[in-house]
Amino acid sequence: MKLDTEIEQALNNQISKEFYASHLYMQISYWFKSQNLNGFSCYMKKHSEEEKGHGLKICDYIDDMESMPIFDAIQTPARFSFANAVDAFTIIYAAEQDVTQSILSISQLSSDKNDKATRSFMDWYIDEQVQEESAAKDILDKLNVIGNDYAALLILDHELGG
Repeated sequence: MKLDTEIEQALNNQISKEFYASHLYMQISYWFKSQNLNGFSCYMKKHSEEEKGHGLKICDYIDDMESMPIFDAIQTPARFSFANAVDAFTIIYAAEQDVTQSILSISQLSSDKNDKATRSFMDWYIDEQVQEESAAKDILDKLNVIGNDYAALLILDHELGG
């Protein structure tokens, strides 16, 4: 089964978004490490690998559909430093929301094009994004409650590193 050209392009664009998210998580991981928040750093590295895996899963799908995955340039994260953990997680939460919108667009496009295989494939990503957004929002909410309480931040850091 061959992919529709428009769907193929949308999936290739999504590969870049997933790899960008991986880069963003890794960049923020090293910022957390520079702040001696190794649990946050570990959490970010783990999520960086997950995002990379999401991109590769799309590559495999495109290949399975007798098409060729195309690797565009990956955007460099716009920031390398953050005011605090809230700032960093605000960026992560916004990035996850952006990925969700892109995935929903591909899902809708595949429905519009009557591509049931791609529509089914995208269901996993939709479910995954619900979890990704929820996890980022949960940590962001906790960080907002913590405020400037460094002891509480260290407790959360410990929990994330476990």
